[in-house]
Amino acid sequence: MLFTAAPGRVPEPFPLGNAAQSIHFGRSLAMFHTAADTFGSVHERPPLDLKYLLDRSLALLQPFLNHRLEDWKYLLSLVTEIRMRFADPISSHLDWGPIHGDAFSANATLAGDRVTWFDFDLCGPGWRVFDLAGAYGSAMGQERTDEERQQVWLSFLEGYREKRQVTDETLAIIPTMHILLMVYFMAINLEKGPLYGFQ
Repeated sequence: MLFTAAPGRVPEPFPLGNAAQSIHFGRSLAMFHTAADTFGSVHERPPLDLKYLLDRSLALLQPFLNHRLEDWKYLLSLVTEIRMRFADPISSHLDWGPIHGDAFSANATLAGDRVTWFDFDLCGPGWRVFDLAGAYGSAMGQERTDEERQQVWLSFLEGYREKRQVTDETLAIIPTMHILLMVYFMAINLEKGPLYGFQ
């Protein structure tokens, strides 16, 4: 499909750039989540819940780890910790609704203070903290000093909070959600193996 070009560019280091740029992504994502609160569609999308994000991912990953049992056991231990964290009654109060699902894989451009989102192929109903965890992982993964990475993340969070509330429960579960996101994206990339190869 061909779409109108998204104005601006993905900042470097991608996808959040520096602290002065990441605040715009925070504001814009909060505005997107707020707009999505009233979004309705006749088209169904799978809910991005633990069954989809974890169970489906494990089923996809297991054949590739049959010869690496220690790695498989380590992955299962992480998954057990994730399940325990989401078994906490607090998690039932997390904000739920339509999410981008892959907001921070260079799927947004910045022109001045204007953010344009695209590539919604992984969108669906899910925890809003999933998108926040993507920003957290992107900020923490930048090739910068620890202090600079923190500044990028805190600036993003500041921008988000200007437009939408973030509860303490949401903040507390972000590192766990980031691990869940990494498991999910390992499986997503394996699904692309027939197109791009498995090496």
